[in-house]
Amino acid sequence: MAFIDDNPVSIPCPKCGHKITRNIAELNTDPKIPCPGCGSILAINAEGLRTATKGVDEAIADFKRKLRNIGK
Repeated sequence: MAFIDDNPVSIPCPKCGHKITRNIAELNTDPKIPCPGCGSILAINAEGLRTATKGVDEAIADFKRKLRNIGK
């Protein structure tokens, strides 16, 4: 599980503007989101999201390693 998987993101529907909130893990596993406002289906670029999530996770892991090494 990624460090940021449980973080929510809010996505506005491009048709009606209704804000749809999902966590990152949900978007990675189910990239098609129905809008509760108008019924449109939003398609998330899951591969791009996974790539970005991986980059964030690597940066967080690196930051944690550097914090552990402070003062050594």
